[in-house]
Amino acid sequence: MATGSLAVEGGCGYSLKVEPLHADGTTCDHAVSPSGKPRDPDSGCAGRRSYRGL
Repeated sequence: MATGSLAVEGGCGYSLKVEPLHADGTTCDHAVSPSGKPRDPDSGCAGRRSYRGL
């Protein structure tokens, strides 16, 4: 799965950027599995809790 944020553009010229978040609200840039758990158990990442639209 890709890391970082995702940008989505609509047909009307609008775009939405989505950031994955840890449980403490910080941005998650770690590679994760489809379940949201980190691929590297030694990364210190607890997994993704939610996403924020910007």
